[in-house]
This record gives sequence, C-alpha cells and structure tokens, in this order.
Amino acid sequence: MLLGIVSNSLLTFGSKISSTRKFYSLYNRITTYTIHQFLVDQIMIQIIANLTISTLITLVGFGFQVLSFNWQTLLLFLLLNILGIYFTVIGFFMGQKIKTETFQMMSMPLILLVLAFTLPYHLMTSGTLITLITMIQQLFPIHYFYGIYYDLMMQNSYLGNLLGFTISLVLTLIPVLYLNYKKLK
Repeated sequence: MLLGIVSNSLLTFGSKISSTRKFYSLYNRITTYTIHQFLVDQIMIQIIANLTISTLITLVGFGFQVLSFNWQTLLLFLLLNILGIYFTVIGFFMGQKIKTETFQMMSMPLILLVLAFTLPYHLMTSGTLITLITMIQQLFPIHYFYGIYYDLMMQNSYLGNLLGFTISLVLTLIPVLYLNYKKLK
C-alpha cells in the first residue's frame, strides 16, 4: 500500500503537474483562477485518490481477515495518508521543475531509488553500509513510519518513532514548501 501511495503521489501526480503546468500558467494569466488555487485543488484530488487507494486495500485486508479494526490500524492508516500528502507536495514541486519527458524517463529509476531508501534494512541486517543508509533514511519520515509499524507489531512504545516522524516530516517539508512558494510567486 505504501509503495502505491508513494508512486501515485510522487510519480503520477508529479508527471501530471509537469505536463499541465504551461496550461495552468496561461489559465492563471487570463482568469481569476490562481496557481495557488490550482495547487490546493490538485492536492485535494490527490488526498482523495490516496484515501481511496488506502481505504480499498484496508477493506480488502479486513475482508481477508489479515487486518483487524483497532487503534493501531487506524494510526497506521492516518500516518500512511499523511505520507501521501508529504509525497504529493514533493511531487508538485518536482512537476514544476522537471520537464514531462524527463519525468517520464526517470520515473522507474526514481521509484526504485525511493524504494531502496525506504526499506528498513537495519531491521534485517547490519554493517557499515547499512548504518550509513539508515543515517540517511533517518532524515525522512518514511523511516519512522516503518519504526512505528515495527514497534506496534512488537508491542513496544512507538512514541519515539512518532516524534521522529513528525520532526522529519516538518523539517524536510520546509525547504520544499519554501521552494514551491518561490516558484508560485
């Protein structure tokens, strides 16, 4: 589910923004519909798309009885959709900066890179390279999402990972939001 939301928010959405940015730039000049309204509208559409993806998969999980309806499932559902918003904002920025052809050409390597840096290697093995990768992963909220999931599964306290999730989410979004704001101004 996580990979679906990440690829939808980052790649599909980013590519859509890239391919329609000139149209909305023109539309912005000849109507009262601003690029800021476009951003908000497109993010709302993405939130609905991500909620639909995660809700359907969660309902299938309930149907096959591999998920149970409890507060842990609700917490992970909420955090997953927060990650969807996070990657949507990043996808919007990438769509503003990268040409459509380049975006489409790099979509597969990009999702593989994102996947490579989201897997919790430190839970599976150890070593110098794993330590280095984990240090890089700790800059981003997806690392802490896996930590929360693992803590809930092992019935450990997840509050440290929840704090890390929140802090990394805010700190990594600040430059992206600032650059988006400068681009839209």
